[in-house]
Parts: sequence; C-alpha cells; structure tokens
Amino acid sequence: MSFLFSHAHVRAHNGTPREPIFATHLLEASFVGEAIKGVVVAAPVGAAYGAAKAWWFNFPMGQGLGLMGSNAGVFGCLTGIYLGTSVFSAQIRGKDDIWNAPIAGFVSGAVVGMRAGSLKKIVFYSSAASAVSLWGQFFVNEYRNNFHKSRFFKKQDAPPMFAGNPRDQYKDRWAAIQAREAAAGEAADDEE
Repeated sequence: MSFLFSHAHVRAHNGTPREPIFATHLLEASFVGEAIKGVVVAAPVGAAYGAAKAWWFNFPMGQGLGLMGSNAGVFGCLTGIYLGTSVFSAQIRGKDDIWNAPIAGFVSGAVVGMRAGSLKKIVFYSSAASAVSLWGQFFVNEYRNNFHKSRFFKKQDAPPMFAGNPRDQYKDRWAAIQAREAAAGEAADDEE
C-alpha cells in the first residue's frame, strides 16, 4: 500500500500471520478505510512527538498536553489525507504505480500550506511534499525490487572470487622465451 505501512502485520496467538493492517494492493482497498487506519496509526506517533517536545523544552503540563493533542491531530490528519488520497488516486487512475505518492503528497502539502495561511506557502508545501513523496516512493520501490534479491542471495553462475584471469597474457611471450632458450641450447649442443 504505502511505503510507510506496507509491512505492518498482526500475528495470531499461534504465530501464523494474519491479514496485513493496511491493504497490500491499492486498487482493492477502501480509501476511507485506509485513511481511518492511517489516522489511528499516526495519531499516537504525533502525541509521542508532542510529549517529547514538551519534555525537551520543559513546558508546563497543561501546555504539554495541548502540544500532544495538537501534534496527534496534525500527524493523524496528514497521514489520513495522504493514505486516503493515495488509494483514491490509484482507483481513479486505475493504476498502482509510483505517481500515486506525489499526488497524495501534493494534497497533504496543500493542507499544510492552508494551515500556514498564504498562497506562497500552499505552493511551496504542496510541491515540496510531492517531491519528497516521489523520492521516497522511488527508493522504496528500488529497495523492494532490487536490494533483498541482489544482496543476500549468491548468484549460482558467479565466478569464484580468486580464480584469476582465464587468459594468461604472458603465456605467448613465455613460450617464445622457452623456444628461444631451447633453440640456443640445441645450437650450443651442436657446436660441442
């Protein structure tokens, strides 16, 4: 589904895997359901960020709780908008490809820009979030398709590590030197 939550799974008591938390294919998912799941998963992350920020800057408890609540709302809202838009754009376009992430990033960035309050910030945040989403989705696809296959499985047709060069570049010269020495040795034997 998304590069953030595609491998989050719940296991049963006996250890067998259950259905993944988030849909594995965007075209089969409900965009409302995925948005709600995104809010539920990201809101505690935002609350934890708010708590860490309140602890670090030593805010009073009332301000810290307010900061936790506002960060939980922002993180949850933006993640829900991102995931819902990603699924919605995949279903509208009929394709589950790399371009769903920048579309979702554009919409999420526009929401952040609207919260900031000016047209410049809307344009900046939407384009920046779109670029970051495209970059992240590209590298996640590269990792998913290439990294685990090429790094951990030895290729069967690979040559041994220190086999050497199959063609000896000095073989012909060495044969000429040996032939010349043999001819010189035979000439010396003939003279004796």
